[in-house]
Amino acid sequence: MITSINLTQRSLELLHRRDVNDSEIAEFQQLLNHAQTEMADTGKSSKQFLQSMDADELSLLRKVNSLAENIYVSGLSEEGATNLIKQPDHSDRVDLNNDGIVEVGLSRSLVFPPVNAPDFVKQAWDEATKGMKETDVMMLQLHMHIAVFGVQIEGQAAKTPQAPEQQWSTEGIQKLFSGLYGALEFAVNLDGWTDNHKMKKAFYERFNQALASNSSSAGKYVNAQQTEQMTESKNSPTTSEEQTNIDNLMQLILDARIGLDRKKLEEIEEKIKAIEHNSSIDPDTKKAMLEQLESQKQDVLDKAQERIEQEEKIRALKQQF
Repeated sequence: MITSINLTQRSLELLHRRDVNDSEIAEFQQLLNHAQTEMADTGKSSKQFLQSMDADELSLLRKVNSLAENIYVSGLSEEGATNLIKQPDHSDRVDLNNDGIVEVGLSRSLVFPPVNAPDFVKQAWDEATKGMKETDVMMLQLHMHIAVFGVQIEGQAAKTPQAPEQQWSTEGIQKLFSGLYGALEFAVNLDGWTDNHKMKKAFYERFNQALASNSSSAGKYVNAQQTEQMTESKNSPTTSEEQTNIDNLMQLILDARIGLDRKKLEEIEEKIKAIEHNSSIDPDTKKAMLEQLESQKQDVLDKAQERIEQEEKIRALKQQF
């Protein structure tokens, strides 16, 4: 028996942000249920189902998925087609090639935790990022995606994607944290303990602990003590140092490629910190100043994300010819 699809609260929030009215939301939910039923009954693929839709229905899908261009079904991959008729919050979207990038139509977005990651990873992420600023969470999503999947240059990934059971095995998680702490140590040696470095260290500790707690119930226990020993080690093996340098260079390459002004972000963080600790500023003025700085920080991240999506869309279009 097919279970009826109900939109999650997060999906509803995203749809309202995109100016989708209640009538359109109801129509979209009905369309999702129709797609699920028809594909199950007929064996149609997502692309085949989309080809049976009329122009108004495709226009609605464009709006709910916040796409810049009209939908031309023939030019879509199966992944891009499938995700057009999924929840906007990524909760049931697919990553068919397991590259950590989710195609929605022609749009391609980095998603972390990866949609293919087991539930204990997603739960650990939610626990580790609880209460954090949305802009910091966005920065960590980009940072963690690079750590797990590497950087794509001219469409070629720096790492061969592993199956989720390898990525999130005990060994895989230990290797991930080894690289994260090694890269952090390298960065601290260059810049000292900046607020950004402190934020990352605190997040790593929370995420690692949450993974250890949540994965133990799934039979994939992660030894948190081993990760702690990594951070205390002063003399890493040569291979670890080489990997650290590579990871750091990859971060610099990605920053340059997507136009992420990390220095500006850190300057904004310093201003935020100074204002938060300035007791001479009255509460209303302080609130207004902090909101303005958070808006500036969001703008920097939004521009980087827009550039990623634009480059990925151009690459997808080129592959059609």
